[in-house]
Amino acid sequence: MYYAIGDLRPRVHESAWVSDQAILIGDVEVHANVIILPGAVLRGDMGPIVIGEGTSVQDNAVIHEKTTIGKNCTIAHFALVHESTLEDNVLVANGAMVFGQAHIGEGALIGAGAVMNGGEVEPGALMLGIPARKVETRSNIREVIEKGTRDYGALLPRYRTELRAIDVPDKLA
Repeated sequence: MYYAIGDLRPRVHESAWVSDQAILIGDVEVHANVIILPGAVLRGDMGPIVIGEGTSVQDNAVIHEKTTIGKNCTIAHFALVHESTLEDNVLVANGAMVFGQAHIGEGALIGAGAVMNGGEVEPGALMLGIPARKVETRSNIREVIEKGTRDYGALLPRYRTELRAIDVPDKLA
């Protein structure tokens, strides 16, 4: 669902796919080949949100206020990104929280359940815990991030061409 607030309206590239169960409010800019899955909320009522090309915003993720997300990022299930900047190829894993004007460097991974309250994260860093702390910088983090980008990118054409509502499910024998 798309909502305007005052003169602020979502803008979505024609190649992006946004679930009709996602909510985009106000100043939200969605670039090419983005996939936004059911339950995601992008609320640009208190500042702009920009979602870079090839990014996936997964089920029940929340993105709010003055947030820029780079290209080929993954904002995983139940993640929160608020008033922060993510460079390209960043993974914010399931249930992670990034807020407080955090700046996440290219290729960094914010682990499942981690809480990042402000600060700078260097490129390629693995951040875990509450509060999130750098655990290590690994060369295979990029492979993990690229796999997620490929897997969810592969859903984009399927959702565009195969997804359809049905009236009743099939009966289980």
